[in-house]
Amino acid sequence: MCIEKCNMFEELTKCKNLMEKYGGHQMAAGLSIKKENIIELRNKLNINSPLKENDFIHKLTIDKQVPISDVSIEMINDIEMLEPCGKGNSSPVLADKKINVEKFYIMGINKNTLKLTLSTQNSGKIDALGFNKVDKFVGILIDEYGTQRVEEILKNRRCATNFDIAFVPSLNTYNGVTTIQLKIIDFRVSRI
Repeated sequence: MCIEKCNMFEELTKCKNLMEKYGGHQMAAGLSIKKENIIELRNKLNINSPLKENDFIHKLTIDKQVPISDVSIEMINDIEMLEPCGKGNSSPVLADKKINVEKFYIMGINKNTLKLTLSTQNSGKIDALGFNKVDKFVGILIDEYGTQRVEEILKNRRCATNFDIAFVPSLNTYNGVTTIQLKIIDFRVSRI
């Protein structure tokens, strides 16, 4: 992922004598380079970088706090009218606090997809998927409960921890049945 403050193409252009060829734009670039020039290119890019330590702090913008129990198919259909989403027109990021995680699953070939079954205020359930979120989730559990207790938690797939979750709502159709599903953008333990 590129940091908008850094124009990748401009930074490579400053080192063009080290590369065979290069191309791209502000947010992405590619290059061909001789093996013996890699270290020098890396050093020059690091020395000349306009980025400061603060630029690497992840910033998340929440568009609106919405209780997950208020997420509906109608709301998702309204949001889909804003598509196509991408750079300059990102999907609205919603969030809710103190969400009860009823059960969780670690899925995928690489065991890097987190599926949470969340309880809503009206006793309903909503599934939420987090791609590449397993390590963070397990790390949070270890911080909360310690390594020994986490082994039991992972085995039972239940934790007694509420989370604040940032998400994008979507629809999931499986075997002809459409349900609400949240795409997890980020999460943390609820503290307040």
